[in-house]
Amino acid sequence: MGLSTRIPLSPSRNIKPTLTYDLSKVSIEMDDEGNIFVSDENGQPLDESLLRKLKRTESYKETLKSHNQELFYRIEREKDKFINIYKRTPPFFCKNDWLAELHRIESELVNRKKYLDIRPSEEKCREELLKIATEKIHSIFFWTNAKKREEYVNQNFSIYYADKLSDYESKKVNFEREEAEKIEGLLKRKQEITENILPGDPQFILDSISGLLQNLSLPIDFSIDYQLSSEKTLNIDIDLPEIEDLPTTKATILKSGKTSVKNKTQTELNQEYATCVCGLAFYFSGNFFAISPTISMIEISGYTQRIDKKTDRLQDDYIYSIKIDRKTIEQLNFHIIDPFDAFQHFEHQLSLKTNFEMKTITPF
Repeated sequence: MGLSTRIPLSPSRNIKPTLTYDLSKVSIEMDDEGNIFVSDENGQPLDESLLRKLKRTESYKETLKSHNQELFYRIEREKDKFINIYKRTPPFFCKNDWLAELHRIESELVNRKKYLDIRPSEEKCREELLKIATEKIHSIFFWTNAKKREEYVNQNFSIYYADKLSDYESKKVNFEREEAEKIEGLLKRKQEITENILPGDPQFILDSISGLLQNLSLPIDFSIDYQLSSEKTLNIDIDLPEIEDLPTTKATILKSGKTSVKNKTQTELNQEYATCVCGLAFYFSGNFFAISPTISMIEISGYTQRIDKKTDRLQDDYIYSIKIDRKTIEQLNFHIIDPFDAFQHFEHQLSLKTNFEMKTITPF
């Protein structure tokens, strides 16, 4: 996972004639903690005299700068990948959005495209062949050109006309097949909207949740239990990721350009974990609200595994519970919100210690 590069160095006039080492084979590597390792082509540490010379070059300095920046952004990307999952929440669909889609589908079904290419005629093909013959046949005996060109047309007409017809029929068949598939897809989508999405068919909603969860790709481990208690309320239990799953290091670029990599404090880890798991409530609710406009409320409770101090056994502890209504969540901008602040817009159970550790709560 380290960063490495090779840089060529021109021979210096100060190097003694006996020094014949090829500096272009030097390898400069940086590990995940920002430590630099310089080695020769055999992976051995570079000679001290060569190392001193190398460190004075602009190439070495630029390489270090590049490695430091890449290390910093890599650590930041790892952090964002975990704690900013809520920013992936899809745009919200309201009833009017589905009605607009239905209107567009009906418009496309009425105004179906037709194949506009004209079937090639014998007369048109002869004209095209004559034009080809005119370009090809230029005899110095000009009085024979007309006869030769006519012969060329007659000799090639059958094959040329057959090819033109075949090309026309092939394009027409492909067009009609694609249009038929498109119409079939539109009719299927229209049926889905009118019979499942808008009415909020319970089985459709449950099947859609199952399909959605199977296709989600997240950098965390989680599992979900769900139940549609009515056509309007969806109950969700999330087995949340553990705090140990989050990256434990942070990076800072110093004035010198070096990237400082340190372990996060427990408070920092707690805060990032709380952001991650609370953000999951909005991420999943956003996806589930997009299934049907009849889902007006989603109750989400998240739990994690902790050691019970009394029994010394692992148990499930709920750490938040929230009732998210469609009308309120549609007003949130998930690119700028803070999950803690967003929780305040809804009825919820959430309690944090001063170090951001999430206390055990009783879910709704």
